[in-house]
Amino acid sequence: MKTSNIKNRKRANRIIIPILLIAVLIIGCILISYLPIDYIFSLTRPSSSLQTNMNLINSLFNGCTAYMKITGELNTHDADMLLTGYSPGSRTIADKIDELNNNANVKGLFIEIDSGGGSVIATKEIYNALEKFNKPIIVYINDIGASGGYYISLPADVIIANPDSTVGNIGVRATFISMRGLLDKIGISTVTLKTGKFKDIGDPFKNMTPEEKAVVSTMLNETYNEFLNDLLKHRHIKDINISTLTDGRIFSGRQAMRYGLVDKIGYFNDAKEIAKNITGTDKICKVRFKHETNIWNDLFSSSFYYIGYGLGDSLKNNINSLNNGGWSGNYKIKYN
Repeated sequence: MKTSNIKNRKRANRIIIPILLIAVLIIGCILISYLPIDYIFSLTRPSSSLQTNMNLINSLFNGCTAYMKITGELNTHDADMLLTGYSPGSRTIADKIDELNNNANVKGLFIEIDSGGGSVIATKEIYNALEKFNKPIIVYINDIGASGGYYISLPADVIIANPDSTVGNIGVRATFISMRGLLDKIGISTVTLKTGKFKDIGDPFKNMTPEEKAVVSTMLNETYNEFLNDLLKHRHIKDINISTLTDGRIFSGRQAMRYGLVDKIGYFNDAKEIAKNITGTDKICKVRFKHETNIWNDLFSSSFYYIGYGLGDSLKNNINSLNNGGWSGNYKIKYN
């Protein structure tokens, strides 16, 4: 009997111990995700001026240059993912820019951009907020400042690009999925009842007609002309035909400087020194984006949602939105 009990305990331990270890790992990851990024960095390296809290800077020193980093796809909504953390949307970014503009302790704005663009609306929201910013703006393009990622840099007083960065991709595109050929092969037909001939424009269950393509192209050209006008408003293009510059091609940082898309080439520390000289202060303070969140909501809701988000987002945008008569246009570069 004793031998049997010992065997049962060992069997139970083999099951329970791995479960407890997994639970501890999950809880640890969740708790770490709620620590301030600057605090995590301070555990592994000395703190720098970029990691200094904005409120401490304002209270202890006579002003600073605000440092903001804009990365990834530009969207209007905030994203708060369990494992990858919080990413502010364009409205949050625009509100923060307005807040910095009204803060007398902020002497200028130093923005690091690493984005291939995103939605037209998100791009314009950030661009318009920077247009209204009445203090010096210095932009540093690190890895990529293309399409919408380049568009938002236009209001800057100085644009510095990494020599090997990707710049340009000026243009607009709309992408639609058509599954008509696939459905024909497997013998599936669809019937759409509509109140107007353009109501189902972009429907993935049918091929677009020339008239529908013309409607979308008109919208794209309108948005493209806005992009072009804002480019010519802020930049002095040289040594290249404007139509060549704006046909969607990409340029290295070196080429971008040669054609007038950026002012200088250099690296992050070079751009930081330029920002200090322009704003007249040696102090740089990192912008923090505050957000409210709930740990249990993240664990039981957001985490499961974002597991499939990346896989289904493109199909969702092109099917659900388009079936409702919508369209998807963006300033976005894709290497695929």
